[in-house]
Amino acid sequence: TMARALHRIEEAQVVGKCRAIARLLAAKDRDVAAHLAALDIPPQLYMLRWVRILFSQVYPLPDLLVLWDALFALGPPLALVDHVCVAMLALQRGRLLAPDHAAVLSTLFH
Repeated sequence: TMARALHRIEEAQVVGKCRAIARLLAAKDRDVAAHLAALDIPPQLYMLRWVRILFSQVYPLPDLLVLWDALFALGPPLALVDHVCVAMLALQRGRLLAPDHAAVLSTLFH
């Protein structure tokens, strides 16, 4: 059906966005990107949620409103999302470089 086709297109766009963010992360912090890859944690695993809901379950409402103002006001539509994701990862760099797979996943999901 048309709805399914649109859903598949949207899903492909979101997955593509996650891959683009992963490439940006690799350019900014090769160590974190390589470590996540070595732990077999694909970017879609944690970024899909961030991108789909535009961080609404990540930040408290007052902070979220400021972030959304920037996301929708600056540059091409939602171009800042990539950089917000990479910044979020950079803020947790020490925890993301932990050798424990479960600890890294916990950091990514919380």
